[in-house]
Amino acid sequence: MMAPPSNRLLRPAGLLVLAGVVLLAVRGSLGGGFVFDDFYLLALPRYYDNPLLPFWQEHVEGGLHYRPLGLVLWWISERLFGARPLLHYLLNAALLIAVAAGLWRLLEASGARRSHAFVLALAFAVSPVAVATDIWLANRYELLACLFGLAALVACRRYRTGGATSDLVIATVLFALALAAKESALALIAAAVVLIAWPLDGLARWTGLRDRGVLVLVALVAAWFVVRAVVLPAEGVDALLADTSPARLVREGAIAWFRQWWSFFGLWPRLDGFVAAAYLIGMLLFVVLLASGLRSAWSRDRMALLVAGLVVFLASGLVQWPRTGLALGHLQFGRATFEDVLGARHYFMPWLGLAMAFAALLAAPAAPARRVRAI
Repeated sequence: MMAPPSNRLLRPAGLLVLAGVVLLAVRGSLGGGFVFDDFYLLALPRYYDNPLLPFWQEHVEGGLHYRPLGLVLWWISERLFGARPLLHYLLNAALLIAVAAGLWRLLEASGARRSHAFVLALAFAVSPVAVATDIWLANRYELLACLFGLAALVACRRYRTGGATSDLVIATVLFALALAAKESALALIAAAVVLIAWPLDGLARWTGLRDRGVLVLVALVAAWFVVRAVVLPAEGVDALLADTSPARLVREGAIAWFRQWWSFFGLWPRLDGFVAAAYLIGMLLFVVLLASGLRSAWSRDRMALLVAGLVVFLASGLVQWPRTGLALGHLQFGRATFEDVLGARHYFMPWLGLAMAFAALLAAPAAPARRVRAI
């Protein structure tokens, strides 16, 4: 049955709203220039005749990161835009719009109410964490990883409810691209394992199809680690651990991350006067909505979305913690806008996870129409 014209127009209209609001939010950066790592990322692709070379050659200084897809995009954008910052900022803005649209699609696919899914995606897109991440051009890695990772999660959601092999193949390819963009995509793969493995309503035990889905994702991660170990030199990790231990790096990174996470999400150090009062009223209304949603029925699908969101929140922090202490340890939210921009990327993917969790808390997702067959 064909949808009413008003319904068919909702998604294009929503995308236009997302795009307009994001461009309005990042307008201050459009007159800016390149900073810090931007210069390195702009210059490095000029030495590559083959844009695929980063896939099998060290490409990030220090040998700690395997992010070839980001370098491919920098290679393309440098050839197209040269050293004109405006066009590079517009490309980053387009990526942020695409990420917000991907979040909207994932929340709807997971059964969240259409209005809740759109508002959460919009709130994510214009949040200071997302905007600050977007306006540092070097964070293009993060945007790419989230874009492909969210698209992969949508495919995983279809695989969870339908069991089609094509959906699993699509998810695997998209996750491979996300991992090639940035290692933080591991957090989204962890969420995918939750979405696939979580029991379905009316089918409490795991099925062979879900076992296969989890094993494919585990094999993908293992293959990524192997490729990373082959391409990157061991000196990068050795230098990082020269004066400390892995446990200490993770511990210091976690402390620095948790110490400032509420400042980046709550923004309280930046608020005063009328803005602070309006913020408190908005938070109270949101708490009321959450309390209302908590009283509705908790299906397994709803629990799967909640747990997947919390996994993204914590796992994306865990992936970063070995180096978070080195970055956030010298930054203090609210002291200078420039410091806030530098630190925001550490909370970009965790914010995605919170949006997923909030969608589950606000109202129970609708039950999928199809169920995977038991094997």
